[in-house]
Amino acid sequence: MTALQRKSRKLLAWLESIKAELGIPKSIREAGVQEADFLAHVDKLSEDGIR
Repeated sequence: MTALQRKSRKLLAWLESIKAELGIPKSIREAGVQEADFLAHVDKLSEDGIR
């Protein structure tokens, strides 16, 4: 593993710990969004994300 990979993993672990402290869900599903609702809006979400 390179130094950059180690640093990246450390950063991601740190971000996950902050999310846990703040009570931010780990996934869209954990946030309570139903799969059907997500799939119904995923195209618009994708379009809005690149604007």
